[in-house]
Formats: sequence, C-alpha cells, structure tokens
Amino acid sequence: MVTRWEERELPKVRPFLKMKVEFISQKFMVLFSGSRLSPNILTTTGLLLSGFGSWTITQGRHSLAGSVIFLAGLFDLFDGALARAKNSSNSFGAFYDSTVDRFSEALIYLGIVIYFLQQGDSLAIILGYLTLVGSFMVSYTRARAEGLGYRCRVGWMTRPERIITLSLGLLVHQLKITLWVLVVLTNITIFQRIYFMWINSREKKGDAITVEKKVPSPRMKMELPVQLQSPKKSTNFRKEKK
Repeated sequence: MVTRWEERELPKVRPFLKMKVEFISQKFMVLFSGSRLSPNILTTTGLLLSGFGSWTITQGRHSLAGSVIFLAGLFDLFDGALARAKNSSNSFGAFYDSTVDRFSEALIYLGIVIYFLQQGDSLAIILGYLTLVGSFMVSYTRARAEGLGYRCRVGWMTRPERIITLSLGLLVHQLKITLWVLVVLTNITIFQRIYFMWINSREKKGDAITVEKKVPSPRMKMELPVQLQSPKKSTNFRKEKK
C-alpha cells in the first residue's frame, strides 16, 4: 500500500535520465550564472524554437525538427536551473514557464497534425490530437493534485520523456509509431496519477484536504491607539420596561 506522499511516491522509471540532466544543468549554471541572461529569456527562446520545430515538421524535414525540438527541451530545463543559480526563482517565473510549456507542446502537435493533414492520413491526425490531449492531461493532473496538497510527480511519460521520445521518433523518421507510443504511455501516466491520488486520498476518508491556515507573526500584530479602539460592550443589560 502506498503511504502518504511525504513519505513515498510511486516508482518512476527515469533515475538515469535525471542524473544526466542534473549533470548538464550544473555545467550550464557554472557557465551562465554570472551573466545577465534571464531565465524568462531562456523560456521564451524555447517557445520560439518549438515554433520553428513545428514548421520544419510541416515541411517534412523531420531530422532537423527532432534536433530543434530536443534543443528547445534543453532550454526548458535550463531556465529553472539558471533561476536557482541566480537565486531569482519567483511565482511569476514558475507560472510563465508552465504556461509557455503548454504553448510549446501545442505548437509541436499542431505541426504534426498539419503534416499528416497534407499526407491525407486520418489515423495519424487522430493520433496527433490524442497525444496532445494526453500530454495536457498529464500536466493538468499534476497541477490539480498539487493544488490539493499532494506532490504528484509519478508516472512514466512526463514532459522530459515526451520531448526525448518525440525527438528520437523524428530523427529516425518514425513519427507515426512514436505517436502510438506517446498516446499509450501518456494515458497510462494519467491513470497512474489518478491511482496515486485515489490511494493517498483514502487516508482522508474522502474528505477535502485541509490547508494549514497561516498564523500571523506577533511582529505583524498591530494595536490601535486607545482613542481608536472600539469601546467594549457592557455585559450588564437592562431589561426594557413593558
């Protein structure tokens, strides 16, 4: 039985990938941590590269598209690493990064749908649409779970895996097979997260997860001057005469 998320998560099949990504991110932070480069600039650059990669897909230049999309994915990884290195992480940066990620994926799958529309392949068009829905639902399930107080990062096909799988599929010119893989694994990931939430929420017996109320610091407590304080109500009440 899976315990609470603070103690344990369902296993993820990417320890080797995570180790390599962290190694590359560390090298990147050393190179650019002292520069004036902004993490949001990297995020925007990744979006532009995704748009270019989408266009190259529509032109049938899949090898180039795979390289460009992989590079765009690296920019998406490096923006967070740069923000941590510069100690400039903030709520807007996280919100902007997540929003741009969705736009980037939408652009890529739009290019795929347009390409297969030109080819007249109805099945591949449906696969492209289902892959887009699956990718968005994987991200949504995590965001919804975290909004309820759970750190739901379980599943096989998160964003880094999707980018790598799609890039490899484009490089070897097997885009349709890659879409089949993405459709199946993204939906498996969705059900993994649904199961994760079902198991963990049962400990609450179906009740809504309570959020701790922030108690104001004593330093923030301000007392009004005596003149501005409302007078205390007397506890002695007279009975009205009948």
